[in-house]
Amino acid sequence: MVATLAACATGPKNPMTAQQIEAIDIDVVDVTILPGTLISWGAGEDAYAESKGCEKPEPETATSGDPYNTAAGENKPQDCDYDALVNSPEARKFMEDRVVAMVTDAFQKQVQPVFQGTAPAKVEVNVIEVRVISGGQSVFVGGSHMLRATLNVVDLASGKTIATNPELFSIAGYGPGGFLSLIVEAASNDPVERLSVGYAEAAKNWIGGGR
Repeated sequence: MVATLAACATGPKNPMTAQQIEAIDIDVVDVTILPGTLISWGAGEDAYAESKGCEKPEPETATSGDPYNTAAGENKPQDCDYDALVNSPEARKFMEDRVVAMVTDAFQKQVQPVFQGTAPAKVEVNVIEVRVISGGQSVFVGGSHMLRATLNVVDLASGKTIATNPELFSIAGYGPGGFLSLIVEAASNDPVERLSVGYAEAAKNWIGGGR
């Protein structure tokens, strides 16, 4: 089983002419998380909780009369409400900032070096969905991680949007599922990082005139 990553340049064809594409110089990458954006990312929640000294509680598997269970419980943090913490506005902001940083980094490495003409431009990436499947889903039913965002190319001289694609997305995952998927996932980069790379690849192809 191998990890899959698909950069999906769906949506309208890039309306820019070949001359515009050759001349474009992407100076600015502006990544925004739109209001109401779905961010389903367990690892992001865990990272925020850990930054606050709070661990996700383990599921209860032993009986209350088990002395070993009681002893183990003494070593777990008892002074935090994990669910309340990861559903707080601060946790949301933490995950948004990490998504923005990963997408921005992917564009700076993969997109900007390709478009260095004479016409300064800005790329706007408005994220509308970040979904990372859980380990349980990966094991039992498989599935795909997904990042969706609207892509705009703006001419900096005029301030006008010269190309837009509202349907660009990237997916990564392990369709067949199974316990091996957990091993592959653990050995891979963060899913959001992989999705960011895939989205940047899709954007590069689309801006360059592909589909």
